[in-house]
Amino acid sequence: MPFIVEDYHDLIRLLHESPEMRAEVRRLVLTDELLDLPGAVRALTESHRRAEERLTHLDGVVASLAEAQRRTEERVEALTEAQRRTEERLQSLIVAQERTNAQIALLNATVGQLDTTVGRLVGEMWEMRWERRAPAYLGHLLRRLQVITPRDVEDALEAHLSPEDLREVMRVHLLIKGRPRHLPGAPEILLVAEVSAVVDSHDVERALRRAGLLRQAGFHAVALVGGQSATEGAAELARDRKVVLMHDGVSAFWEEAVAEWGRQ
Repeated sequence: MPFIVEDYHDLIRLLHESPEMRAEVRRLVLTDELLDLPGAVRALTESHRRAEERLTHLDGVVASLAEAQRRTEERVEALTEAQRRTEERLQSLIVAQERTNAQIALLNATVGQLDTTVGRLVGEMWEMRWERRAPAYLGHLLRRLQVITPRDVEDALEAHLSPEDLREVMRVHLLIKGRPRHLPGAPEILLVAEVSAVVDSHDVERALRRAGLLRQAGFHAVALVGGQSATEGAAELARDRKVVLMHDGVSAFWEEAVAEWGRQ
């Protein structure tokens, strides 16, 4: 039957008054997709809301990261500046250390020179002391004791020694001549003395070598070393090689040395 206007208005009124009828008509008229559209829109709206919340949270995270990056860069700059200042100070310390090392080297050289000078002066002092006090040191061992110099026997030396050996003998610290006491018939001997504050093996060897050259020149030469003290090595060498050793006011190996060399 035909659908008239009055029916239309009645339908509108019924739909307006009956939600159940409206839902039924909607179900019949609309597709499932259209029916589901409001739910989909709500889901999209909720998803969009959550996305916006996440974006807002991410914005906060990004802002925090940016601030952290800024602070990190500031710290890196501060560390870089501190490193630069440290390197400058280190370089200054290196330069200062180099200057200090140079000054220490100069000081060591100066001290070495001073030690050498002092050692030479002490040696000369002991030589002068022995020259002045030889009678006090050796008077109980020698009669008619006399201190002489290599110049006093230079003619005899030149007649028997090469120029090189002569130069060696001329460097003798001290020559002391006299006749041994308590040894009847002993000839006049010549003590070839090497004097040091501390007698060492080198002093003993020099005295032996120079006494040997004087014996070569015809003298009854006996090697002697003297000083304030002596090393253990010097004492052992003097005993073994028959060299008179005098230190701390005491003489040693006198009779052995005179018996070995004094009559040659």
